Amino acid sequence: DTPKDELCGFYPSWDPTGERIALSTIFLEGENKYRRIGIYTDLFSSPIRERLHTEEQLKAVFGKGEDYQTLGVGINGVAWSPDGDKIASACTWGLGDNAKMRIVIADANGSGNMIIIPQEHAGNPCWSPGGQYLLFSAVAPGTFIFHIYRVNRDGTGLEDLSINPQSDMVSPAWYG
Repeated sequence: DTPKDELCGFYPSWDPTGERIALSTIFLEGENKYRRIGIYTDLFSSPIRERLHTEEQLKAVFGKGEDYQTLGVGINGVAWSPDGDKIASACTWGLGDNAKMRIVIADANGSGNMIIIPQEHAGNPCWSPGGQYLLFSAVAPGTFIFHIYRVNRDGTGLEDLSINPQSDMVSPAWYG
């Protein structure tokens, strides 16, 4: 299930062991270009590469309609959980005014179900040091203002952490 042609990669993120790197990779199959998360064990010498999500897994989540057809227009930001078991990323699907960018949490080995956080226009995923929580920025409902949100590792417990609802906050980070 590995595509033959990989054009380039963006947003590199090393796993906690330093043995694997995840990239938002542009793949070329025929005349079609799309982005998926590629995981590499050695960028320069090893032929071992894997894709985080197979097309079958993506179709199971997004169906075969327009959302699936346009999935991967952008994958911006990739963050490994501290234990290396999960990857969070900001994925865009849809085109034009219908485009949606949401946070997706998935098993790093590609198995299991993907968790899609409902906040739209989301990005900048950042795991807590213990891996229990994920911070990200997203547009607050009914506004054009970015807030910082926290969600549990399993996608539950969504909480807006913003103190001032009128201030944009876009780059979450853990302190301490």
